Amino acid sequence: MNLLLEERREPIISIITPTYNHEKYIGECVRSTIAQTYKDWEQIIIDDGSCDRTSAIIKKFSDPRIRYYKQENKGIHHLFETYNFGLKMARGKYIAILEGDDYWPKDKLQNQIKLFNDGNIGFTWGRVIWVKNDGTHILTAPESLEMVDGCSSFQLIEMLLSGNFIPAVTVMLKKDLLTSIGGFQQPFNLLMVDYPTWLACLSKSEFAVTGDILGYWRRHGTQMSTSRQLELQDLARDYAVCFYNNLPEKLKEKLSLDGQKIKNLWNLNLANSSFYDGRKCLMHKKWKLARVEFINAINKGGLVLKLKAILGILASYLRIDIEWIVALLGKDTIERDLTWID
Repeated sequence: MNLLLEERREPIISIITPTYNHEKYIGECVRSTIAQTYKDWEQIIIDDGSCDRTSAIIKKFSDPRIRYYKQENKGIHHLFETYNFGLKMARGKYIAILEGDDYWPKDKLQNQIKLFNDGNIGFTWGRVIWVKNDGTHILTAPESLEMVDGCSSFQLIEMLLSGNFIPAVTVMLKKDLLTSIGGFQQPFNLLMVDYPTWLACLSKSEFAVTGDILGYWRRHGTQMSTSRQLELQDLARDYAVCFYNNLPEKLKEKLSLDGQKIKNLWNLNLANSSFYDGRKCLMHKKWKLARVEFINAINKGGLVLKLKAILGILASYLRIDIEWIVALLGKDTIERDLTWID
């Protein structure tokens, strides 16, 4: 009788795992959920029409908490449909996000569920480690959480309007909060659901954040967030401006930003990111790709960055690295082995 009751008990946490052609990674993803020290979960895996061995690998796992669904390929433009199917299937009080090429530390759920002890908290997140294909660590993000210490949800929204820094693999939120906003959001033909969903949730709920590492975000060349990074960032910038424009006037008055400032901040961040990526390309002798990155830095950056990017373009034609110049100027150089995403 006790075993039957245990089997019928609703899970506390529902893990939504969209996956597509992740045969290299899905095994580690699922093993990281099975290894969780917190056991009261279900994992809902939605396979978006994979044509590799993803399905066969998932079916090797016999854990009854894993529920696998395969659908015809909807693609990235209908990502919200895949996520919201997972939300519809979810039985837990809380929703956690774990895409098929990412994985978790074994104490992720146990550490994070404690953040909901305050009944006003509906949205929680933490720090993430970026990893390469082989699990090599690239960096930890955010480096520090001082910027959000003591912040209200409104203040966090203001920070998010100049860039998305909340890693999806670390997020856990109340299911009721998600359903109250209509589920996962993907407006304006955005190629993502996380950023608009976070903004909508934080408009209706308080949040909690922890300095614990709550996820490992795998970066690889076939990943959409890598291969179409500039497009994604431009779309996110435009959505941030739109989100601001649709805020009630009383809320806008409380913000230190306006639509033009938001656009400028995004462009500055994008320009700095492109310049950094251009330097990485020079290090790895990707001369043409380096020029693409430096041109983007010129298009979006200020005068000083434009001059630096012109130097980078010149270096790409001369086929030389500029890190020695960076070192001479006493600035931080790039570590060759840990920054390149294959």
